[in-house]
Amino acid sequence: MKKILLMTMAFCLIAATAYSGDTPSLTGEWVVDSTGSVQGHGMVKSQVVMNITVQNKHVFQGEKDYYNKGKKVFINAFKGTVSNDGSIVIGDDGGGTAIGKLLSKDKMILQYVDFGGYGGAASVSFGELTRKK
Repeated sequence: MKKILLMTMAFCLIAATAYSGDTPSLTGEWVVDSTGSVQGHGMVKSQVVMNITVQNKHVFQGEKDYYNKGKKVFINAFKGTVSNDGSIVIGDDGGGTAIGKLLSKDKMILQYVDFGGYGGAASVSFGELTRKK
């Protein structure tokens, strides 16, 4: 009985420690030059500014602005979650999903996949984003 009680207490302590950190703040503009692959277009480079405008604890939202040679060509709304350990999941209004990790206060990585939400072309990309100061 004592052993079960000690194991239960240890589990509760570990669980409490895992969730005791503050929720990371992601609001602001995040910039990335990502590398990806788009069905029918091969390997591509993308310039994206991700503007996270609202965050309520673990849930955030904003829009992504896509650029080609410095000119904005596309805007995409998104919503996401961030855990206390910096794990990130994002879904955009075109059906794409990004999974990533906050590396530091102003740096994150994201891996993105879209199975053809806009225009039917499947795409994947990887990028390291930096928060603009």
